[in-house]
Amino acid sequence: MVSQEYELNSPGAVDPSGLWRFIFWLAFVSGSLILGFFLLMSQVGPPPPSRRGDMRLYYAAWSCLTALMLLSIRMARWIWKIRNPIPVPGRAVRPAMYMVVLIAWVELVLGLVGIIGVAVYRP
Repeated sequence: MVSQEYELNSPGAVDPSGLWRFIFWLAFVSGSLILGFFLLMSQVGPPPPSRRGDMRLYYAAWSCLTALMLLSIRMARWIWKIRNPIPVPGRAVRPAMYMVVLIAWVELVLGLVGIIGVAVYRP
């Protein structure tokens, strides 16, 4: 008999503690590290005048951050059925996971703001 926590189509039905959770945490931690690295790089200052027109690194980093955060939010929705980052009483999911998903949403918004900022930037 299948437990009510996992559906047959969900990755939690196959392996609730293995590969899918690893992919979630890998995407979340990688995205957080990219965000931290580029926030620290923004403290250094703008690129030199000869390189100001070349913004490919910034496009790639902010796009990768956005994709990783979307992946982690999607995985959380798929594995733990977290549709809303605000905890719902009576759910089996720990409140700490809701905080992780809320942080992922904030990082996703920062990634989108970063992409827009790089697109609007004119040297």
